[in-house]
Amino acid sequence: FFEGEVARYKLAMTSAEILLPPEEEIRTIVINDLIGQVLMKQGAEAGGRIVSDQDYQQEVANLITEMGGEEPLNTWMADEGYDQAQFETALRLSIAVGWQKNHIIASVPDEVEQVHVQQIFAYTPEGAQRALTSLNSGTDFNQVAWTYDPVTGGDLSWFPRGYLTVEEVDVAAFSLGVGEYSQIIQTSLGYHIIK
Repeated sequence: FFEGEVARYKLAMTSAEILLPPEEEIRTIVINDLIGQVLMKQGAEAGGRIVSDQDYQQEVANLITEMGGEEPLNTWMADEGYDQAQFETALRLSIAVGWQKNHIIASVPDEVEQVHVQQIFAYTPEGAQRALTSLNSGTDFNQVAWTYDPVTGGDLSWFPRGYLTVEEVDVAAFSLGVGEYSQIIQTSLGYHIIK
């Protein structure tokens, strides 16, 4: 099957009048593509989507209809260098990959909640307490943040849940209201106050 896919890759490149890369590069491209397809097929199977004989026969019937008959399909298979076994393997793989792609696409939300966070970070509890005392006495968060981080002002930008590697800060970020700041959050990295 692999050698057939290599030959079909070369045929497609030549037909498109694209200069062929070196043989080793072609073989690497083809094997990587096949590995990706097999992994997608395994994902489909893990999700309970197995390509049945009925699924395969239905897809063949669809192709025959789309191509205007069985003879055009057979001609195309011959032109592309497929024998019946290679064609069946490729089509079954294609069906499974299509299912898995659709499953992945369906699982991606249309929207995701994000927050924009600025932090004051201190290495010591004393430094964090000084910052919190300044904030509680009315000093603007932005002013204190720039004092502790004169490069970015503590800007962590926008991110979705689970993005930060520091779970305590991530959880706090999504529990605060707009404009609110946290108490001191102790983590393995140090001490954070976020807004």
